[in-house]
Amino acid sequence: MIFGVLRPLHVYQQKHPLNFVFLGLFTASLSLTVGVTCANTDGKIVLEALILTSAVVTSLTPTLSGHQGRARTSAS
Repeated sequence: MIFGVLRPLHVYQQKHPLNFVFLGLFTASLSLTVGVTCANTDGKIVLEALILTSAVVTSLTPTLSGHQGRARTSAS
């Protein structure tokens, strides 16, 4: 289901009401997949993944927040 929604998301990215429908389907299918995976996995592994993800996000946020508006442009 997840990969089946990616193509319409790309095709209809500029069609206003339709892109939100496909984005909602993608989000729901991804959250269902993650929920089923977490339900069938040992709790310690899920907790470890949560801690590692939080550590990466926390360490990257200050680094990347200073680069807002400084996108590189090619001088051609």
